Amino acid sequence: MARLPAKDKRNLIVAAAIELFARDGFDGVTLRAVAAHADCWLGSVSHFFPDKQRLVREAVAESSRRCTHDMLQALAHGKTSQARFRNFCRTVIESFIRGEAHFLVIDRANAGSLRQAFPKIIQQPFDEVHAALEPIIDDMAPDRVMPPRWLMSYVLSLAYGAGKLHRQHHVLLNLNTRAATDRFIDGLVAFAQSGLHAAQ
Repeated sequence: MARLPAKDKRNLIVAAAIELFARDGFDGVTLRAVAAHADCWLGSVSHFFPDKQRLVREAVAESSRRCTHDMLQALAHGKTSQARFRNFCRTVIESFIRGEAHFLVIDRANAGSLRQAFPKIIQQPFDEVHAALEPIIDDMAPDRVMPPRWLMSYVLSLAYGAGKLHRQHHVLLNLNTRAATDRFIDGLVAFAQSGLHAAQ
């Protein structure tokens, strides 16, 4: 491995860890495996991350930042609020379908006992997404009653679940084509707009 500045080497190690954690889970990956995947010495990994738990926490934190960046980018593009909302849904769904490692790491971190270990790491970046989504929801339905945070949780769960289900069981949910994904997103948009008024 070519000699790299410490920051670049650390980033390379974290990126390798994210790929392995996404593929094999947190328990199934060793520091030695991360070193091999990053093409560096085990001592280099141990220098930055003396134990595996510290590397796991940094991988989850970095994955949260990447997921947040992707979702904020989606919410920033589009001529109308509905278009930005659609971009958001599509980003979440297609990131799972493509197997984007940072989304899969967050999925693993949300599972079971690990969920209790990372609430602040995961929640803080996603609060930025809530804040960006709120004015979009307000514009879509200014007389809404349902809080946008509730709505985002519903829609994110549906988009998240659809992408995850399709990735794991292709026959259960057909999102193989752009048209199929568009139809599903149409349903999410309709759900969001009607759900906003469900409490009235």
